[in-house]
Amino acid sequence: MAQIKRATKAQVSTDWVLGVGGFDLKRYEEEAEAGRDTAHNHDHSDHEHSHEHASHSHDHAHKHNHGHAHAHASHDHHHDDHINSLSLVVDGDLHLEAVNLWMGTLIDFCKEDLFRYKGILSIAGWEDKFIFQGVHMVFEGCAGKNWEANEKRQSKMVFIGRDLNKEVIREGFEKCRVKPGDRVVV
Repeated sequence: MAQIKRATKAQVSTDWVLGVGGFDLKRYEEEAEAGRDTAHNHDHSDHEHSHEHASHSHDHAHKHNHGHAHAHASHDHHHDDHINSLSLVVDGDLHLEAVNLWMGTLIDFCKEDLFRYKGILSIAGWEDKFIFQGVHMVFEGCAGKNWEANEKRQSKMVFIGRDLNKEVIREGFEKCRVKPGDRVVV
């Protein structure tokens, strides 16, 4: 249920309004990997009833069975073994140009098989977190909050798709990392 926030003259913090957890990668990863097959079981038990009229009563007290006690062993959906997910986390900063090239190539190559992806990236030379998300070939990103002084700079990404080559994606992501001695272009 939606929360109600009392305010005077619409004075509400944007963090409260926008803090919907849309980029909570840990939650998203847990939901994506859960893949639960929820069983749904129920039946309709017998019950008694009587008929009453204004002048007299007919207490038949008979059992009344609906004759359709049933259980649903599973729902009408199919789990495709070709659908998989991948979650990546690397410490430190990434090269912006390397990320752009890698993501562009990945999106172009995977096209229809890359269902959903999102992440928070630490880009070398940027004070802001870079937040992105996409579906198939539609990609969008924007600057997020600043990295806090005591916050560990790391990049997190989650991919969901069909027959994703996890090792190739992981290697491509690792190649974007800033290594000691690298020249950083801002």
